[in-house]
Amino acid sequence: TDTIEATRLMRREALTVDDRYPIGRYYEQLGLRDDAIAVYRGIVAERKPDPGHDDTGAELAAARLAALGVK
Repeated sequence: TDTIEATRLMRREALTVDDRYPIGRYYEQLGLRDDAIAVYRGIVAERKPDPGHDDTGAELAAARLAALGVK
């Protein structure tokens, strides 16, 4: 997407969950449901089972997927 490509052009190596979750919400607001789902699935797929790792972003993304009716 244009947002992700623009971020890459700013010489950032990778988008963090903190970057991507708001992008998913933005896509939802624009009515881009499938794009939002893709973003949220990517976040959930990167969930780390480390108890010391902040998993809030993955939990929020999973909640948005459930709200969108995605299993």
